[in-house]
Amino acid sequence: MRSNLHKMAIVGVLALAVLIISAGTALAAPVLMPGVTSAPGMSGTCTDCHTYAPSSTTTPTTTVSHPYVRSVKHHAGKAFKVWGYISPTLPDTTEATLTISVQKLTRRGWVAKPSLMTTGTVSQSGKFKNKTNYTDTVRFPSAGRYRMRVKLVWTDAADTVDTKWSRSYPVRVFK
Repeated sequence: MRSNLHKMAIVGVLALAVLIISAGTALAAPVLMPGVTSAPGMSGTCTDCHTYAPSSTTTPTTTVSHPYVRSVKHHAGKAFKVWGYISPTLPDTTEATLTISVQKLTRRGWVAKPSLMTTGTVSQSGKFKNKTNYTDTVRFPSAGRYRMRVKLVWTDAADTVDTKWSRSYPVRVFK
């Protein structure tokens, strides 16, 4: 008896779901095509009254790579080189400012270390061909777990200031 009630409840819920879905599609607004008479209750014939903007060639979005380093493990107090790329190539690298933001993992979570933030050099030549490259040197004073992100600020062709952040990159620093 109990299993029959369970089966009837499942069938009832499925029937209700089918009813709701069919009612939703029946009440949907009809889509009119040019030259087609409107749906019942509506008057007129649809004309090609819609004007759409022509598809324009959009400029590709600028991406900034995370900082690359030789190894994920480093020793405290020693400087190491960081490099990466910006794609597509920036037309004027003198207008670009690149900042490497550093955060340290503490008991409270990731904490920004403004004293470790540095400004990288942006140039057209480097490890990555046909891309704008950046380089910098970073020195961590104490051991721990860190992560770095790159912030790029540049002026585009329309004289607007744009900002782009990279993904974070983990670094372990040992004594």
